[in-house]
Amino acid sequence: MKMNTRLFAAFTAAVITVCASSMSVFAANDEHTAEQTFTGETNTWDPTHGDQTVDSDTNDPSAKVNVNLSNDPSYTVTIPADVSFGDSFDAQTNEVKVEDVFLEKGQSVKVTVSSKNDYKLLLDGTDADMFIPYSVTSDKAELDEVITVASGSKENKGTGTATLTYSIADGTDIPVAGAYSDILTFNIAVEDPVPEIQKIAPGVKWKIGDDLDFGDGVYVKSDWSGARVVSGVHNLRFCYFASDHYYGYWDGFGGDYNMDDDGRSGETVYGYEVKGSGTSGDPYYLAPYHTPID
Repeated sequence: MKMNTRLFAAFTAAVITVCASSMSVFAANDEHTAEQTFTGETNTWDPTHGDQTVDSDTNDPSAKVNVNLSNDPSYTVTIPADVSFGDSFDAQTNEVKVEDVFLEKGQSVKVTVSSKNDYKLLLDGTDADMFIPYSVTSDKAELDEVITVASGSKENKGTGTATLTYSIADGTDIPVAGAYSDILTFNIAVEDPVPEIQKIAPGVKWKIGDDLDFGDGVYVKSDWSGARVVSGVHNLRFCYFASDHYYGYWDGFGGDYNMDDDGRSGETVYGYEVKGSGTSGDPYYLAPYHTPID
């Protein structure tokens, strides 16, 4: 969800005014936009079952009924209406509120803000040679991020409030009298959880497409020619069987290929288990894992 915010500053010889709305920041004499609230989907209760008949001729006199509960994601984000700088350029504050966050497992609501003119109020909104620099900061995040709120439970939904500070630096010069403007864009997004990257170690289960952290460098049996040192985070692209080991290729090495069986017994391979100790004499290698990995 994206919201554009216009910024205006009207300057005369004696009065300097900036006003901000939820989506727009206006000059004092412009029409102000009221505080705006953005709400996600509402939750629904959806039990589902089918009628079944069991009679005396049934070999197995039992029946199964599915009971389902469906809860749609929901959240509420409130963007403040406006902010005005006085002629002293004193910093002004307002709040962005994120409430009623009830999402899928691990998800969160993230609010960010960006400036069309790199946080510069341009004369008439277009003159890049005549501008007044300003800043917007949040007490809950850095740079252009405003706030991130994690999902809560049905009865204890996630909530959070960020205080935004709008500032024009002391001693800032005004090039000429006139109206200066910028456009801010507030973005509201539902963020998926960031997958946890495992560190390589004996017994770790690894699937094609997974990332694994090799740390500062360990020895890995990567092909039949011997071991090599691997460092940092890598993605398992494919494996193949040779002799008594599985060999893994990471990142851009080779193409995408995944064996469906282990080359010996014909069993399905669901992943690979790390063996060895990661030393030059006992490098890590991969062994087929035949049980589904969550």
